[in-house]
Amino acid sequence: MKAPPKPDDVPLIRPEQLVEADGFLFGFPSRFGVMAAQCKAFFDATNSLWETQALAGKPAGIFWSTGFHGGGQELTTLTAITQLAHHGMLFVPLGYTFGSGMFEIDDINLTVLERMRVMELESRLK
Repeated sequence: MKAPPKPDDVPLIRPEQLVEADGFLFGFPSRFGVMAAQCKAFFDATNSLWETQALAGKPAGIFWSTGFHGGGQELTTLTAITQLAHHGMLFVPLGYTFGSGMFEIDDINLTVLERMRVMELESRLK
C-alpha cells in the first residue's frame, strides 16, 4: 500500500481497551470509498465487545483522509457508521455545526470541531 511503517513511539490499541473510553473519534484512510482493511480488521476483532454490548451508548465520531477531494470521503463515513451501529454507539456527525455560509477549513480544524462535538455529548451523557 506504500504506507510508511508505524513509528515505534506510537502505541497500538487493542479492541478490549475500547471499554475504558467515554467516547471515540475513529480516524482512518479511505480506500475506494471504504475504510482501509486494517481498520476493518480492528473492528472485526471487537466481536466480544459486541456480544456484551460493552460499547453501547458511547458517542463516536469519524474522520478520514483521502488523497484528493472526491476520493470517497462521504461513502467512507457511511460505510463506517455500520460498525458503530452494530455496537449501539451514538454517531456524532460534524454536520454544519461550525456556522452558516461558505467556509475554507482544513482537515485538522474539522477534526478539532468533531472532537469538541464528541466531548460535548460525552459530558451530557454522564
